[in-house]
Amino acid sequence: MKTNKVVSVAVAFALVMFINAYAFIHVSTSVNKKPNLISKLSAVSKPGIDIEKLGSEVNSEQTNKFPILYSDADNGLIFYADHVNSNNEFISRDFLFSEFDSANSKWGKPVSLLKDYTAFQKINRYMNFPEIFITIDNDIYSVDLRKSTFSPQKLNINTRFIETSPCLSPDGNTLYFVSDRPGGYGGKDIWSSERLSNGKWSEPMNMGSKINTSEDEESPFMMTDNATLCFSSKGHNSIGGYDIFISTINDDGQWSNAESLGSPVNTNSNDYCYITDTYGKRAFYSSDKETQGSQNIYFVSFNK
Repeated sequence: MKTNKVVSVAVAFALVMFINAYAFIHVSTSVNKKPNLISKLSAVSKPGIDIEKLGSEVNSEQTNKFPILYSDADNGLIFYADHVNSNNEFISRDFLFSEFDSANSKWGKPVSLLKDYTAFQKINRYMNFPEIFITIDNDIYSVDLRKSTFSPQKLNINTRFIETSPCLSPDGNTLYFVSDRPGGYGGKDIWSSERLSNGKWSEPMNMGSKINTSEDEESPFMMTDNATLCFSSKGHNSIGGYDIFISTINDDGQWSNAESLGSPVNTNSNDYCYITDTYGKRAFYSSDKETQGSQNIYFVSFNK
């Protein structure tokens, strides 16, 4: 049942933005897979991978940061930050946008969508962020970023159980999310729901045993091929805490066995909220590998 009074966001989205956010288990039609997509992702355990922690403009003290989506202009990141006290206890959450200055290789001072939405709107005129999905008190909401106010709208798929980590498919038709509702495999599972013609969402379906385990799953992200799902799990023989995995759906709607991204992306700490660009060559994710219990955002580039 819902326990944490936290504004929990985890993304959501799907437009492929430098990292954006994210069809589905009952997709039976053919999908147009991008060439070499899986080989790019699988190359993570080989040479040619650079991982760097984002600077202090984004990763500040006494906050836990989680990427939500990247702009299709390759120069803007929306993320959320949980402010905590010295005992790492939750105080409040904010949704932030930071623009990347490629000329100086530096992230700009974050703009709060909650406190300074007007400033974000001016930036968004050329960033073109349309819609994001967030969670408030473990319920899922949508936010139309083209409107004049930051106005979360509650979705009809919410229950008295936990619903978090929403992520929209690239075609905008399927919402992936995490829930501990009955009918799963244990703990938190990944579920999906399809957008109906009336604007509501269909009865959610569990993603099945190729994705979910008796352990907790987290932060689903569908890549732009509408066939490759990135997610985190404590199961699937993770090397410690949450690890990042991928699974692909075939033309018959069957998911492949989950494949770990391996090291150096995965560590014995908690690694999740992994979102990529169109070809899986660049990604952001959150990890507490440097300071246990404190999540920071990292950038990954695959050079081969």
